[in-house]
Amino acid sequence: MAFDGKNEDYGLEEAEIKEAKQYKQFNDFVTGELYPFVKKKVVVRKFNSVAICGFGETALSAFDISWNNDEKVSMVGMFDPALGTSGDNSILQTIEGLRKRPNLKLWIAADMADSLSLSFKKMMDSRKSISECTLILRNAGNDTNFAEFLLWAFPK
Repeated sequence: MAFDGKNEDYGLEEAEIKEAKQYKQFNDFVTGELYPFVKKKVVVRKFNSVAICGFGETALSAFDISWNNDEKVSMVGMFDPALGTSGDNSILQTIEGLRKRPNLKLWIAADMADSLSLSFKKMMDSRKSISECTLILRNAGNDTNFAEFLLWAFPK
């Protein structure tokens, strides 16, 4: 499923710096409507794991949804997460200040020059509750194969 919208539709619920107006509606839709619908339609009794991913701004929403609903979503993929600029690490500070410590697995794909993604990974590695944080660095302009994320999230 793909979501489309303006940048202000996505973000972190706790972020004071964000301008996301509809993050709660998006979170409620994913966890209250989409998740139960998929669970009802899939012919599996119990999911071993559930993963969510996002690209750019929606990577923050995917992170936020998994962070606040870790009982439902245990893995999150972040493709080129919009963490700000190298001079503005307020999103990282917001995440660092969160009290909740959910047990999540994180997968981040970013350009080699993206120092904020590297800082984010280091921050997540320091948390005892994060069981795994994988950072895939690539040359600028090279796309990370979505299949690579799926193989990580759902190994045989």
